Amino acid sequence: MGGQINTVTVAGLGPLELGDYVHSSLRSTVQFATTQAATLNFFQNSIGSTMQGTASTALTSYDTNIPDQGKLPPGWQALIFFMSVYPAPAIVLGDIRDIQNKALFKLILGTTDKVSDDGAAYRYPAGGGVYGVSDLTSVENWTNGLPSSGARTPYAIPHSIKELIPFRCEVSFASALATAAVRNYQVSLEGIIRKPVG
Repeated sequence: MGGQINTVTVAGLGPLELGDYVHSSLRSTVQFATTQAATLNFFQNSIGSTMQGTASTALTSYDTNIPDQGKLPPGWQALIFFMSVYPAPAIVLGDIRDIQNKALFKLILGTTDKVSDDGAAYRYPAGGGVYGVSDLTSVENWTNGLPSSGARTPYAIPHSIKELIPFRCEVSFASALATAAVRNYQVSLEGIIRKPVG
């Protein structure tokens, strides 16, 4: 009789300990002001702390799942295959277009602030959610790209985020936004994540 299966082999990564490794994502949310011009950073605030771009809004478990500010806790590791950018629900087309045209996202890793990837929001489609609905007056819902996981292009080489090493996703703006309302945006880093279970 066969023994208990404790590992799984992933192409290019070798054997991974079952239970410790999961296919999941790291997520973080910031808020863009209607005239946002200053740079904001995702993954710098943990659950319960203040959302960047706001004065006092506390981050919930919906907004982020980062337990430590700006780094993974001891024993954690992430191999990131996708970065996705999600606009908040009920965003109007004019606002998402303004943000698409002005916002530059950068994935920054390590103590030397290595820019591992950068580009406009359209390079990082959400891969899900409402695609585009409008009553042509005031009620609209739009997402970033087609609502399909196939819309996302995986990194040929995954980005490695190690325990206790600083990381963030920075968003800067070519010029000040001119949106109809404040807008929450979420960045998701999806891949194979190590979360020790004991």
